[in-house]
Amino acid sequence: MWIALGLLGCGEPSEADRLRYVREGVEDLLHVEAPPEAPRIVALPNRRERIMAVPDHTIGPFDFLATIGCRLSEVVAGRNASLGRVLQPTRRLAHELDVIRAIENCLPTLGEGRAARLAVILAAKQEALPRHAWNAIWLDEDLERFLSSGPAALIGGRNPRDGAVQLRAAAVAIRVLDVEALEGGFEQLRDDPPAGPRLRAAAAATSELERIAALVATVPSDRCSAVARQLTRIFAERFVPVRGPLADLDRDAGRLVDGIRAVFDALEPIDRIEPSDAMRAYRAAVGGSGNDPGVADALRRAIIEHARAWSGVLEACEVIPGAS
Repeated sequence: MWIALGLLGCGEPSEADRLRYVREGVEDLLHVEAPPEAPRIVALPNRRERIMAVPDHTIGPFDFLATIGCRLSEVVAGRNASLGRVLQPTRRLAHELDVIRAIENCLPTLGEGRAARLAVILAAKQEALPRHAWNAIWLDEDLERFLSSGPAALIGGRNPRDGAVQLRAAAVAIRVLDVEALEGGFEQLRDDPPAGPRLRAAAAATSELERIAALVATVPSDRCSAVARQLTRIFAERFVPVRGPLADLDRDAGRLVDGIRAVFDALEPIDRIEPSDAMRAYRAAVGGSGNDPGVADALRRAIIEHARAWSGVLEACEVIPGAS
């Protein structure tokens, strides 16, 4: 059937493709086109829009000499070495945490003047820590691949279907600033299929469900008319086969969105660290904001409204039992 419809192309038709087939059948029957409904945009912003600038609070040579004998001097020297100048975001977070602990341990050993200057640097580094945590999450290459459309690796994880679980694990790790656990969780994402296409599929399916529901709701359901009987045939032949894949999509989208929400929620309140407008929009598109549901909640709402739109016709034609 799908070959005859020309929907297979180079692979299996998507949930939106199959729902489009349902909509086209209803449109042909009713001789009317459903109102256009553009799917919401769910795309991870580019790296330039994800990065958060962090001031570099360095320890000058004069104060550095005074820290010799403290572990702080070793940490600072390692950072200034040729191999330590460029760090991956997670490694930079680990370094900043190491510096903070080293300063705290070193302060009691310094004279009053140098201790005061170092205390100012300590306060600045503590204030900047949430921004380093943000970058450790949103600049990670494994997470970027997973949330966009990059192909999965053949190796790199224990379970190729645990992406949502690893997102929640990353949220726990960043909340307690456990960098090793964070890096381990991101490594486990390498063999998972990308989440980006799955979230976009949920948005596209939502649009089609809403358009179908708008059409079906216009058909009187006080009796089983000829049009109503033909609608039930479209429902049985075209929609029933997509119910299973649609339920899988609903489940997958819900799990992925829960994981992404958890990561956002584990970071500092968004108003305090001031991310870009693009990242705010991405968070709203995925997880929702105010009265606007996120991509998973919108799909669940569309599924319910779609079922409600069909229920009158199906009851009138005794395809499903009516309310007692």
